[in-house]
Amino acid sequence: MKNKTLPFNSSTTVYNTLFQAFRPYLVRVTFLIILGFLGRFLLLYNSRIIAEALDQSPYITAELLQELVYKLFWILLVSFIITGIFRVVFSALCAYAVSRIYDETTYRVSRFPLSFFDTQPVGKITARFSSDYGNIFRLFGGPLAEFFCIVFDIISIALIAALIHPLFILPMGFSLIIFYGILKYNQEKLRYSRSEVAQLRAPSVAHFSETVQGATNIKLAHANDKFTERFEWLDQIYLSARKLVFKRVFVFSTQLNIMSFILFILNGWLSIHLMGKNILGIGQVSIILGYTILSTHSLQMFFEWFSQFDEALIGVHRLDEYLRSPLEPDAILPQKATFETGHKLSRDFANTQEAKKAVNGVLSLENITLKYHTQKDPTLKNISLQIQPGDKIGIIGATGSGKSSLISSIMKLYPFNQGNVYIDNSQSMSLDFYRQHFAVVSQDTFFLQGSLKDNLDLAGKYPEDVLSRALNQVRIHLPLNHHIEEKGNNLSFGEKQLISLARCLLKDSPIVILDEATANIDPQSEQILTETLETALKNKTQIIVAHRLVTIEKCDRLVWIDRGQIKMMGPVDEVLKVFKANSF
Repeated sequence: MKNKTLPFNSSTTVYNTLFQAFRPYLVRVTFLIILGFLGRFLLLYNSRIIAEALDQSPYITAELLQELVYKLFWILLVSFIITGIFRVVFSALCAYAVSRIYDETTYRVSRFPLSFFDTQPVGKITARFSSDYGNIFRLFGGPLAEFFCIVFDIISIALIAALIHPLFILPMGFSLIIFYGILKYNQEKLRYSRSEVAQLRAPSVAHFSETVQGATNIKLAHANDKFTERFEWLDQIYLSARKLVFKRVFVFSTQLNIMSFILFILNGWLSIHLMGKNILGIGQVSIILGYTILSTHSLQMFFEWFSQFDEALIGVHRLDEYLRSPLEPDAILPQKATFETGHKLSRDFANTQEAKKAVNGVLSLENITLKYHTQKDPTLKNISLQIQPGDKIGIIGATGSGKSSLISSIMKLYPFNQGNVYIDNSQSMSLDFYRQHFAVVSQDTFFLQGSLKDNLDLAGKYPEDVLSRALNQVRIHLPLNHHIEEKGNNLSFGEKQLISLARCLLKDSPIVILDEATANIDPQSEQILTETLETALKNKTQIIVAHRLVTIEKCDRLVWIDRGQIKMMGPVDEVLKVFKANSF
């Protein structure tokens, strides 16, 4: 509760984001709005036709009634068809437009620096893509079509009332000004309350997510009650904020109701006055009074809906923050990304991709210094290393020496404080294209709930015979339709690593990185992995990080990392001899 002013009040980026979302559909949306207004105007104009017929004819004859019925039938039929087309097609286009915001946000979040995910709670990110997006989708779909129908009704009533007598514009204009004043008086309070609700939803979601992830440790520590109490406390804070929103909406609605009653009184007095002067007949007076009730309801609904759209704008604002956040250095958005947010787009680099293709595949690290934002001292200090195509390099060192940070640097997962990493000394290579040269197998495996085929071929690029061949190479004898649970819970550690190795074979990248890939796996799986490295991947450049020294005994060179620096580099026997001597 630091600031009661929402960021999007003084920023046009939210509205720019909405414009870009609707941009492909602007012509169709404009046509539909015109069509929708025509349909609502015809629907309401029926009442005036009836009123004029009654006022102009002292008697209702069968011929008059028949003529009215036919005329009203065709007008109603046309208006219903037009309004139906507007509601259905407009709602669909709105859904497509809002989905583009979700997709564009996903394209960017997937290219955020790892430091972003290190500092952001999972629940906060989840809330953006679930609750905030849900608010946007819920209000910018069918409800937006309903909101426009209310606007059409208000404009149509004003036009028809003016056609009956221009004086009726005065009380409606006066009411519109008062309604707007009531909205402005309540808007900031409602915005602030709804913004609080959006912000307070994330902590309880984050706590629940963390509780699920740490369920085993919580049970072992007998801490169930503490975690439940904290969730209930966070949830109560959220519910209190929600109740405040309901209270302020009730006050706002009551004020609108009072103004609606005043408008009815004004129009009623004016109708009696005009009828007394024989300017209006009973039919038109009844239409005016009926329209007054409808217009007050429509005006009230308009401002209530207008107020609720602030909740959707808050959701757009929160996703817009992600849309315009910095990406990884040198990251390029895919061709599907079309929102102009100041980031590099793939189409800007389409003509240079072939020129950037690596010829030799020489990997060079030059004076790499890396310090994480949570640490005082650098984790890596002036690391320089050159790896030739086909080299088999082993990385050794004590726990915390910087081995994994070295791999992170090679993959450019964190920005360097100093130095750079190149392939063939190419400094113009985009991040995506650079990473295409690597296939990584680490101890942290990645699996989705679904079939083995879907997990093996995440992009759906390979035929089944190619997938089966890759599985046979790593001796996995499971059918491609074998169901894999979330996080691969129904697979052993060895199976996970071997399937990850099969992915590596499919990618066929020139450089293969194994980051503690043999940790926690059984001897048989380790043997299969080692044999695959010596056969199927023998012509690839290999960078192997391992605690088990037997894994790196067949490397060409060893690099010993100690306290973030290269302490020794050379033939395996020489480095291992000194390393073992210093380890005891």
